[in-house]
Amino acid sequence: MIGPYKALEMATIDCAHGLLWDDKIGSVEAGKRADVITLDMNTSEWWPMWDVIANLVYSADGSCVDDVIIDGKIVMKDKRIITVESQRVLEKLKEQAADLQNRLRTNYKIEISSKWPIV
Repeated sequence: MIGPYKALEMATIDCAHGLLWDDKIGSVEAGKRADVITLDMNTSEWWPMWDVIANLVYSADGSCVDDVIIDGKIVMKDKRIITVESQRVLEKLKEQAADLQNRLRTNYKIEISSKWPIV
């Protein structure tokens, strides 16, 4: 069994080493790219808080992330992505999904429908 500390190392510095990028990423050090998150620890995932790393690895998920800094630039603040207009992205996604469905229907005679009724 892999413990939480090793799991965190595997997701960070070990992964960077495997990619041969450990001189650029994988740990917070001077001269490396600064990818950092802050976490909201006032949720049930964090309690009881006997071991922060264990809670992070075994219980926390993306909903706990408050802020994200990528390569020194703030991209998410207070759980809101600030680098893209999310409504515009959603509209574009809907357009592309409709286009894909039309192409599947026209070119391949594939009809996509839900197995469950939508009411």
